Amino acid sequence: MKNFISLILIGALVAISSTDAQSLEYVGSTAWSTANDIDVVGNYAYCAFLNGLEILDISDPVSPAFVSRLFLEGQGQQIQLVGQYAYLTDGTTGLRIIDIFDPANPTLVGSCDTPNFAGKFAISGIYVYVTDNSPDLQIIDISNPTNPYIAGTYHGDDAFHAIAIQENYAYVGHNGISILDISYPIHPVLINEVSVYYPDDFCVEGSRIFSIRTNIFPNPADTESVFEVWDVSNPTVPDFIAADTILTWPWHDIKADGNLAYVISDNFLIIYSINYPNNPPLTRHSVTLIGYGFQIPAAISINNSLAFVIGNYSLLTINIANPDSAVFLNNYLLGRNVDNIAISGNYAYASAGFSGLSVIDVSDPVSPHEISNLYFEFAKRIIISGNYAFIGYDHGGFDIIDISDPINPVFIMAISIVHSDGIMAVSGNYFYGGNMSGISIYDITDIRNPILAGQYQQSSPDSDIAVAGHYVLAEAQDQLLVIDVSNLHQPTLVNSYPVEESYMRRIIVSGNYAYLTGQNGLSVFDFSNLPALTLVGQYQTDFDLNSIALDGSYAFAIEDIQDDIAKLLALDISNPSSPILATSIDLPYGASEVTSANGYIYVANKSALVIFRLNPTNIEEGNNLPLFTSLSQNYPNPFNATTSIKYSLAKSGPVTLSIYNLLGEKVATLYDGIQSAGEHNINWIAGGYSSGVYFARLDSKDASRNIRMVLLK
Repeated sequence: MKNFISLILIGALVAISSTDAQSLEYVGSTAWSTANDIDVVGNYAYCAFLNGLEILDISDPVSPAFVSRLFLEGQGQQIQLVGQYAYLTDGTTGLRIIDIFDPANPTLVGSCDTPNFAGKFAISGIYVYVTDNSPDLQIIDISNPTNPYIAGTYHGDDAFHAIAIQENYAYVGHNGISILDISYPIHPVLINEVSVYYPDDFCVEGSRIFSIRTNIFPNPADTESVFEVWDVSNPTVPDFIAADTILTWPWHDIKADGNLAYVISDNFLIIYSINYPNNPPLTRHSVTLIGYGFQIPAAISINNSLAFVIGNYSLLTINIANPDSAVFLNNYLLGRNVDNIAISGNYAYASAGFSGLSVIDVSDPVSPHEISNLYFEFAKRIIISGNYAFIGYDHGGFDIIDISDPINPVFIMAISIVHSDGIMAVSGNYFYGGNMSGISIYDITDIRNPILAGQYQQSSPDSDIAVAGHYVLAEAQDQLLVIDVSNLHQPTLVNSYPVEESYMRRIIVSGNYAYLTGQNGLSVFDFSNLPALTLVGQYQTDFDLNSIALDGSYAFAIEDIQDDIAKLLALDISNPSSPILATSIDLPYGASEVTSANGYIYVANKSALVIFRLNPTNIEEGNNLPLFTSLSQNYPNPFNATTSIKYSLAKSGPVTLSIYNLLGEKVATLYDGIQSAGEHNINWIAGGYSSGVYFARLDSKDASRNIRMVLLK
């Protein structure tokens, strides 16, 4: 599975068919949401988002201020600061080390990939212990922040999901809590287990473990959570102290400071005072998070008497000097859930889930920024026509918004079409809305008084509609329909083309061609002789092709790989009968919509608006240039005597490929010299080495990568 995801997330290879190759490169982003962790140090809050690192100035806790962002291509999970470095686990791309000496200019200085999905971690001295969504705990040497590497691995029996370190002991969560002696850092030794049954999360403060777990029952109303405290002053004999049962869940984070423990759920911040050995051993204080416009908390950081609770869209600052009467200081909006996007001039119009219509100034694509917002919920689609934005909703119906002044968008009116699912098109003075009953056509000459001009009710569109002259193209019941609307009072089906089991997603027209995306990829139809339709070209994909945008001779489309993993494809459609992949870039955070304008590609990736551009790289025909340096898993693995190690170099320059044993000792150097950018393959002939675990380490001009190999004889 990791091998598959690695190919997706390390970087796409550029497929070349012309003398000038292309690459997609990141330009800028805004409206970040989905924060997973926060660490507050001094006057700054360092936040791990799915898209990377965001830094806020919290010197005035009542008015946090944005400082900077660093976009990363992984899925930010946890962050911790030590000295001038921020350590951030980035899911599919491993551990990132960021120099934050200047908070206004965070700089990525080192990376170390892990075999699976890097999640929770803890730091001890020059080592980072990373849970990797597997029974393996990865131990990364960070003595040189610019060159971290996996120095050891601890193998458990169940997948690890949480970790804390206190002195010479690591506490690792799985279906219990394992206590590891890390006196010899790269060779942890299991010394005992704490009998906490499937802890959701835990932390260690002094000689105590604070844990939270959930007891799930068939009736959700009966589900309960249990907070527990354990004494580990003698780690070989953990001793239960106290517990408290709470009827709220799920839990997201737990932190401790002295005799206080802080636990956050969807709705509450629970503060526990630890009174043991006095009675009662625990005192509970509850702070509600409901009613402050706050949704789905993710993590908490304590700084003196302040609690900073970060969630999907905002940061709450709470004064907890007196746990019995906590005071809310501020609810700072972080970003919006960007689902859909449309561009008009220097502005992007994004529908943002619960947050409504966000208007973003993209005149400087490197630094886009929101200038206004109009509240509504659950938008499915946005179309811009002249000075108006048309918003289609999941639950049905459409809104018309006046955007003649982007700083002050104004709601005009609603068009009521039930069960429409956001299916719509606008052409000239007519609005076309699809629903379960067919297609309704409104005359919008007077935008404040739309008039129903006609209806097509023979079949209902399943996914999308588009207008070409006086014809409407619609996908319905595995057919691409051509509907003549020259007589609005009597729209007529004049042709259909079978697209069986293709599950069309989007239709877009340009010139004499219609471009359809769906389960089978991209299909191109020639409609120069409407109502006749001719399938002239196709581009097959392995996964569903979703949204599509056209810009000149390129089509940009979103390929949904799995869950929240997607890929942005740039297809050369200069010859519509033969679409060719020019390049692609991976979107490990997923994507829902793409559009393009003025040479830029705008992607709504659910947790941000991300801007790319297609950049010529001037490579000779036939060459393949990786976008990123990567080290593939050796094959075969495990192996006997000989294995092949493949790697890709994004840049030409000095390269070293070395082999290390479990003790971190270099046992072989397979290559040390200058290599050109591109694909490389080296065999390791290991006949003279003993069976065991080895690590291949690739050091290049722009990156360091590691893989774990097993030699079996």
